[in-house]
Amino acid sequence: MRGHSAMSTAQHEPWVFGDRTEQICREYINLRYQLLPYIYTLFWEAATAGTPILRSLLYHFPRDRTTYHLYDQVLLGPSLMAAPVYRPGVEHRAVYLPEGTWFDWWTGECYQGPTHILAIAPLERMPLYVRGGGIIALAPVRLCERTTA
Repeated sequence: MRGHSAMSTAQHEPWVFGDRTEQICREYINLRYQLLPYIYTLFWEAATAGTPILRSLLYHFPRDRTTYHLYDQVLLGPSLMAAPVYRPGVEHRAVYLPEGTWFDWWTGECYQGPTHILAIAPLERMPLYVRGGGIIALAPVRLCERTTA
């Protein structure tokens, strides 16, 4: 979550790229703050049991051969899966949902895996899915808005 630059480099703070980019960054930073209780729990598990924080789908679904070749989806802990888009201008992508029930983070839409879905993925909404039965502890966002002088 670093968005600053050194004195001798080009600026790359979110506001340098315009209002849309700044707003998108603000929303994802707020999401990160909301997820801190969940993330801190994952760090505690990593420190006490050696469990990885970011996990390939293979980690939780070793009998699912489809997970053996997935390189562009990741689990944050056991319950939150991200399927980011890596190419500029692309606003949709195929997402593999392993066995079980999965919920779209943004819409709450429910899917039953194993299945492939086509996720709509504009820059503002990275495909995120919650595994059915998982608990995602959230905190309120308590940041002040940036003001300009």
